[in-house]
Amino acid sequence: MDVALEIAKLYFIPSGLFLTALGTARTEPLKTAVSALGFLMAAFWAHSIADIPPHAGNLASALRSAPYFFLLLWGFSTLAHSWRWFEKWKPATRIQRLEARVKELKEKASVN
Repeated sequence: MDVALEIAKLYFIPSGLFLTALGTARTEPLKTAVSALGFLMAAFWAHSIADIPPHAGNLASALRSAPYFFLLLWGFSTLAHSWRWFEKWKPATRIQRLEARVKELKEKASVN
């Protein structure tokens, strides 16, 4: 059980720092990068805790499930923020292009 607790201590601190960084990040690319680093950290955590026997006690089994919980949450955060980031780069729809063209033509007509 001591090993599980020490490993959890080792990874809870960076996870808290990543959560703080995610909360203060202003842009979607930065939020995506922080989420990806959190996901990577949780993957390392899951790998390092995999050697602990499954029947080591209640606290150890709870600590064994924590990295998978963080892995799931950081994965969701990475997907959500990358989707929001790439939404800005999505090409305009045909209607949006037509509306922009109509607006441009109206502006030209009002200048003349």
